[in-house]
Amino acid sequence: MSSRTIQKAVKKAAEEIQCNKRITCHTLRHSFATHLLQYDTDIRTIQKLMGQKDLRQP
Repeated sequence: MSSRTIQKAVKKAAEEIQCNKRITCHTLRHSFATHLLQYDTDIRTIQKLMGQKDLRQP
């Protein structure tokens, strides 16, 4: 599945629920990470799930 196909699906879903806010794939990515943090998921696990290449401490 291409990234453009996913973007179109996200846009269509936002329109179907009549959401007036800007929703993108990146928005969903951040929401996912935020929910993981809310459920006390280890930050290293979140970084790995999000595909972060460098997992060293900043």
